[in-house]
Amino acid sequence: MAAKKDSRISKRDSVSTDRRPAALDWKLVLPWVLVILASTLPYLNALHCGLVFDDHGLIVKNEYVSPDNPWWESLTHPYWSSSDHAGLYRPLVSLSYRLQLGLSGASPLPYHAFNILVHLGVCLLILMILKQLFPARDKLILAITLVFAIHPIHTEAVTGIVGRAELLGALFALAGYLLWLNARNWSRCLLIGLCFALAAGSKESVIGWPLLMGAHRLGWLGDRRTYRIAATENPRLLRTMIAADLAVVGGLALYGLVRLQVLGSILGLSRVTQIDNPIYSSEPLTRILTALGVMGRGIGLTIWPDHLSADYSFDAIQPMTNWLSPPALILPLLIGSVLLAIRYRRQCGLETWALAIFVTILLPVSNILFPIGTIMGERLLYLPSLGLIALGISGAGRLIGMIGQKGSARLGMLLLILAIAALSGRTWLRNKDWHDDRSLFRSVVTVQPRSVKGLANLGTVYSENGEFEEAGQLYRRSLALAPEYLAALNGSGYVHIMKQEYEEAEEILTLACDLYPANHEPFKRIGNLYLEIGRGQLALDRFDHLLELRPESGEGWIGKASAHFMLGQYGASADAWQEAFRFRDGEADLRPYLATALVKAGYNRRALPILKELLAEDWQDATGQHRLAAVAWDIYEQGETTATERAKLIETGLTAARQSVALDPKNEYIVTLARFLILKEDHQGVMELISEHETTLPAAVRDSLIELTISR
Repeated sequence: MAAKKDSRISKRDSVSTDRRPAALDWKLVLPWVLVILASTLPYLNALHCGLVFDDHGLIVKNEYVSPDNPWWESLTHPYWSSSDHAGLYRPLVSLSYRLQLGLSGASPLPYHAFNILVHLGVCLLILMILKQLFPARDKLILAITLVFAIHPIHTEAVTGIVGRAELLGALFALAGYLLWLNARNWSRCLLIGLCFALAAGSKESVIGWPLLMGAHRLGWLGDRRTYRIAATENPRLLRTMIAADLAVVGGLALYGLVRLQVLGSILGLSRVTQIDNPIYSSEPLTRILTALGVMGRGIGLTIWPDHLSADYSFDAIQPMTNWLSPPALILPLLIGSVLLAIRYRRQCGLETWALAIFVTILLPVSNILFPIGTIMGERLLYLPSLGLIALGISGAGRLIGMIGQKGSARLGMLLLILAIAALSGRTWLRNKDWHDDRSLFRSVVTVQPRSVKGLANLGTVYSENGEFEEAGQLYRRSLALAPEYLAALNGSGYVHIMKQEYEEAEEILTLACDLYPANHEPFKRIGNLYLEIGRGQLALDRFDHLLELRPESGEGWIGKASAHFMLGQYGASADAWQEAFRFRDGEADLRPYLATALVKAGYNRRALPILKELLAEDWQDATGQHRLAAVAWDIYEQGETTATERAKLIETGLTAARQSVALDPKNEYIVTLARFLILKEDHQGVMELISEHETTLPAAVRDSLIELTISR
């Protein structure tokens, strides 16, 4: 019996032991923890950065994402609110801006935090995909993911808020790709289509993904995800594979149809300047050669990310025209590498996949197949750099292995740690360039001293801070490279105005108006110049042209109202101020000007409620109080009012006159107050007023007031 009892106890104890939670396997968890840390820690100082560069136009000044409008407005308009940047449609990115503006306003920290979290999601998906494709190479794929997570080439995409388009496009495309790799049923195929629709709705360049998937299906990547193998081994799987491929195409087609509905076109940009992409209108030979050179530069920056820049527009990169130039060698090298990778795909599966990722994802934004809106951008290397990083680390691993097996693992680990430390430090330092516009454009001009956009943008920063001498020098450098660059012409004209160099300002802004008759900005600036120097008719002509271009321009209506006022056309001025008031959403600072024009034009009845409204907010304005009293007096004197209205006018005028005298006892104000006291038949009040200011009132004024009081 005792033996049986012991046996039962032993069995019960055994069951209890089985129910204990399993110990955490840190070997499985550690890679994920390391990736999380690598994806976030080097970017923590990005949380202190502000809104810079295109953040202002795409978030703060973008009417399509304004919290004042319904959230769905961000889904039904182009990415940029300005027609100059039409041709991009990224509704998911716009929606994210709209939601964040509604929740936290324009405070930059939440935007940077969101970008870092999306980057983290991208890195985790990369680790999952690599584990799925190459399960036997755990250490190598962890090294690839860690280097990708901390690489400084990604700072423009992660630290720059508008780099969110790259991040979200990569996130949804990688999620769709992971589902595609594991497509087993129809419901998963629907998710694949949704992911690629969302990816395209974040960044148009995801159209390169079907090329990668086609390489899988053709067997070029050395795996078994081909139609031929599936047809032989599992016809049911073949149907699922076809459904998954159709889902990818369907998701992209869905985006294309929505884009067509919103923009009116599926492909193409409406306007790309020579400044943004110098090879946009070039012959195919020049475009392709230059694009190959840009690709080589991108590879170099991935290997050695030292001189990074937020701008590579004109004149930072020189177009190539000679097939014998070094960039021309990249094309045969690239083609040869692809052919070799396909030839040895079974021995070099990871390297073949890495090369395929680089080529297929970069190709749509490379300017090789067709021109795009920019000649080069580090943000465009965000996901393609994964292929370069994988090739570099895999090649380094093979090289270390060739040197010798003894100690190779330790040497590889040491080199990886040093590389991660160095790259993380460079990323941390690069984040600081994005602190504000001044630091960002200083870094651009330092790295790319021939960037006309960088020079002009830095000039604008100096100009906005009143540093006109420095701004003028930068604008001159920009115009020396591109004499017809509009931003530099406008900025230079403004600097000359602020330095009271009016002849120089007129010359530059006249040139800008002649070169860009369809752009409102130079007409606004030269109109303000003419107001400054008292040339009202010329100012009016310029603002009239501006309003032909942009009838809803509040600044245009303000300029027109000011020009009419300068010319003594007070009625027209009042009408223009009314329009300005309407298009500027009734801003309080415009009401005094509107009221003044109305009074000057004799529209006292329209001026009266505005003056009352202003003085209700700031009663300590002596001039405003007296103006209100004078308007009330004029309306009363016209005699076109009822008895009740006249009584109200007397009370309004009397109160305002008393306030004006109390605040500033000018003789003019005292006389107005006396007149209202006489209307009220407060003769004693008049005499007390005269007595109180006897020492300041001229004798003639004093006598006339006494005579008027006695006669009443």
